[in-house]
Amino acid sequence: MDQLRLQAAILRMLHEGIDNRLNNAYFMAAVRERFQEVRISDWDVMEATWALVARRLAYIDGTQPASENWKLLLTGIGREVAAGREPNPDVPHEYLSSIRATVPGVDDIVLEYLGDALDTYSKASYRPSVLMIGVASEAAFIQVAQAVAMALERSNRGGEAKKLQALLDQPRTTASHLFDETRKRIDVSALPTAIRTDMRLALDFISDVVKGHEKCSANDTKSTECRAGGYRTIAPPSWRSCS
Repeated sequence: MDQLRLQAAILRMLHEGIDNRLNNAYFMAAVRERFQEVRISDWDVMEATWALVARRLAYIDGTQPASENWKLLLTGIGREVAAGREPNPDVPHEYLSSIRATVPGVDDIVLEYLGDALDTYSKASYRPSVLMIGVASEAAFIQVAQAVAMALERSNRGGEAKKLQALLDQPRTTASHLFDETRKRIDVSALPTAIRTDMRLALDFISDVVKGHEKCSANDTKSTECRAGGYRTIAPPSWRSCS
């Protein structure tokens, strides 16, 4: 078991409630018992423990005079992460696996940008994370625009296809302008109601990301507000609609 998976597992165990006294007979034993089939060592557990502390998801309560009774506790952010819905950006490998499973054809460059967004998010650099989500969304939407242009060409709307392709070929075309012009040409009226609603939700979300990823200010990159903003951007309620 790699460290990220072990950290995620320990986080959930703490949330569920285990004996969290940091000594070999209690916390360490509980983690070893949970994962006895993979034979993790005490060193693995301690490395994961300190990684959670470094990520500000957990802290060591040393208020007891005897060190064997010191406890590993979740921080406020740690409790949010442990109780978070899936996919959870605070568990990067599971997040990317969920994206790949939900959108099997997702482009490698989009995944690369998402990986960068997750990396900066995990380091509490929320504004760069939101910006990278914006870049990933732009990259994904360029592919959508290219597909729409091809579909217009096939449906005898060559004039519209050429206009859209001209925007794609123009380096100065902004992402928001390309989005608006592409959306005008996406006809969802013939789709079933449920799919039509999901499509509109997905397009609305992409629009918000592409046009508004500058909301976290440069002077407030580590605030709770910006973390919440980063979380909402990287794991939006409608993320499953985006497939």
